Amino acid sequence: MFYIFFESVLPILFIVIVIFGHGKDRFRSAFLFFLYTLAGSLPMLLCILIIVFVIVIVIVIVIVFVIVFVIVFEGVKIKS
Repeated sequence: MFYIFFESVLPILFIVIVIFGHGKDRFRSAFLFFLYTLAGSLPMLLCILIIVFVIVIVIVIVIVFVIVFVIVFEGVKIKS
């Protein structure tokens, strides 16, 4: 959610810089701001995707381990 909201602000800021920017290079300034911020946020997207992928893989491994554990030790009785 953070990444989506972070990226959704970029076009709004682009328009604000173009309209209220100072000087004749305001379109260039807005474009470079948009470009640099977008390029800087791509590594953040990559890290978020890697973290989500790792979490999903760990959850799947734990579920498979629990299923195998239950199947293997279903008939084993603990002596009391």
